[in-house]
Amino acid sequence: MPDAITILTAVLVVITGVYVYLTYRMAKASEAASTLMKEQSDAITRPYVSISLVKRHNNPHIFLRIENTGQTTARDMTINFGPEVDSIRDIDEIKKIRASYLFTKTLASFPPHSPVFFLLGFGASLSCDNKNASKTPLSITAKYSYGHQTFTETSWLDVN
Repeated sequence: MPDAITILTAVLVVITGVYVYLTYRMAKASEAASTLMKEQSDAITRPYVSISLVKRHNNPHIFLRIENTGQTTARDMTINFGPEVDSIRDIDEIKKIRASYLFTKTLASFPPHSPVFFLLGFGASLSCDNKNASKTPLSITAKYSYGHQTFTETSWLDVN
């Protein structure tokens, strides 16, 4: 028959094993929480290049707006129209935009909250009644870096 010291030692080994298991689980949970907090922090602070159409109240002009709505600078940014823009050959404003510095060069940095506006034209000149209008939305893709990551975001714009 085992003596009291052997029984107490066995109980102590079981309790220690439970502590090791619970400590391991707490370490894993802490690691997961730390990873999640880092992902959330990166999502909050990273750049977001937003491309949209803007029409101001009581103004017939439609503008293309490109803005970094994030909190940090976008690096090595390139912006390109999608292939469907080739079907719109007669709209001079789009030709001018495609030839602009922002669409032909790689920008070393694009700071946050500094929107760039391009005039697309009057609303009536872009409507789908016009022979120059696109029947499909236009896509514009922005590719840029932040830290060691590269982001590619495509915006679809319906000028109709």
